[in-house]
Amino acid sequence: MTTKAQEREALQKIAEILSTLDADGYVRTAFDGVLDIAETNIENDWACSLKERLDSAMAELNRFRTANIDLCDTLQTGRARIAELEEQLVQAEATIEDLSRSNQRLSAEVCNGSRELENAQHRIMMLKADLYDYMTEKKEG
Repeated sequence: MTTKAQEREALQKIAEILSTLDADGYVRTAFDGVLDIAETNIENDWACSLKERLDSAMAELNRFRTANIDLCDTLQTGRARIAELEEQLVQAEATIEDLSRSNQRLSAEVCNGSRELENAQHRIMMLKADLYDYMTEKKEG
């Protein structure tokens, strides 16, 4: 089994080899970030690779994409519901306006009916008085 000291020595040799290559060369570019992962593995007794990190990041990206699609669908549904509720609100406001006009018209009719009733009651009272006068005159006469 390889010791941590041997692992560090091998990592140092690899770093030295990579430092001799062009910074934008094929091999050095392919090892970008790999030495940091190897050093973290040695320090923490892990066995994590750049591929595992990439796979994990891709899985997380796919989860985020799925969640984003779900949220977009939810947003679309919410917007449709808002539009529906706004239409219902417009209809309710129109109904309230119609009912208010009807209420005003009915109130006016009730007032007119009350005046007509008062006039009719007054007329009945006057007719009763006339009838009383007529009946009392007949008895006297």
